[in-house]
Amino acid sequence: MSDASQVTLFAARRYENDFLALTVLEGSSLADAGEIKKRTKSMLGIDINKPGSSLEEALNEFSKACHFRHAVAHAAGVLSARNLLALGVDPPDDPQQFSMTVAGIQEISAICETVVRTYNRDVFQRLVGGWLGDGRLNGSWDTDRIIFEPLFNLFYSVLDNGSQVDSQGIWREVMRMP
Repeated sequence: MSDASQVTLFAARRYENDFLALTVLEGSSLADAGEIKKRTKSMLGIDINKPGSSLEEALNEFSKACHFRHAVAHAAGVLSARNLLALGVDPPDDPQQFSMTVAGIQEISAICETVVRTYNRDVFQRLVGGWLGDGRLNGSWDTDRIIFEPLFNLFYSVLDNGSQVDSQGIWREVMRMP
């Protein structure tokens, strides 16, 4: 899907080697659940719009955090009418400036971490599930490893999991998926 994306020469020159894939995100803002859903569909062909799912809930919380980020970055801590509407808050009579606390920053950080983990898990499961269904993975590690290992390396995080897990062990778990 992403092979049809156009990139600027400047972006291609700016991002080298391992970061060249970032050029497809130039000019995009991923500070909104709708944009993340749209880019996932256009780049991966995966529709992540599943009302009631844990990913949908994480994306909604992420969008709320982005409204606060917007107020801090662009409006000196004042939530605009659009921000308030999106947050479901009645606007005060006079604009109110809010300040971020350490606890607020930690909460927003946790929201961002949750959305990334939830998104990665969901996209990984959908990609691999699709490959099981269309025959790209056939149940033989010797042939499946060519496709599976790069995907595993892209989504696996030693920091999140706390220990080294090998791709073949995860592949075995995936082969048991319904």
